[in-house]
Amino acid sequence: MIQILGWLRRFTKNCRKKMVNQEPFLSVDEVQDSRLGLLLLFRAESFPEIGDSKKCLLTVRDQSDLRRVKTKIIERNYSYAFRYPVLLPSRHYIVDSLDIII
Repeated sequence: MIQILGWLRRFTKNCRKKMVNQEPFLSVDEVQDSRLGLLLLFRAESFPEIGDSKKCLLTVRDQSDLRRVKTKIIERNYSYAFRYPVLLPSRHYIVDSLDIII
């Protein structure tokens, strides 16, 4: 699903620009942009903007406008993605089919 979204985004960019990107594979940036776009779509669909806390969860927004959960291990020396996991809906039909690590 992420690859398909990446190809669709490349197609729309190629339609708008004079320089056409004809690389046979998606770049890492294109894959990351499509993954972020997909997560932002889930967030907008599942979590309306009410405040900074969701059902007793402390959440923060990161630089890419994703909601992340503040966990008890924020003082440890783990990666940012592990200390602040992305808040995803538990019963979304597309989240069930995803195998991504953010």
